[in-house]
Amino acid sequence: MRILWELRNTPRSFRELQAQCDAMSPSVLNTRIKQLSEAKLINKCTNGYQLTDLGVSLMETLDPLREWANNWEESFKA
Repeated sequence: MRILWELRNTPRSFRELQAQCDAMSPSVLNTRIKQLSEAKLINKCTNGYQLTDLGVSLMETLDPLREWANNWEESFKA
């Protein structure tokens, strides 16, 4: 999910993804990228990797859960 999250707004290079994903090891990141590519959720582009239409659709489907989690977090601050 973290990789999908990091690609939600913009394509990112391998190095950018690695940095954004808490310095995930290259072998783990490569494996995850391969799995997400095989699932047709991301693909390679000129700028690195980006969400496919299916990946965008998944992230849009998860938006209500993200919103709920943000509201839940805010309830602890009140």
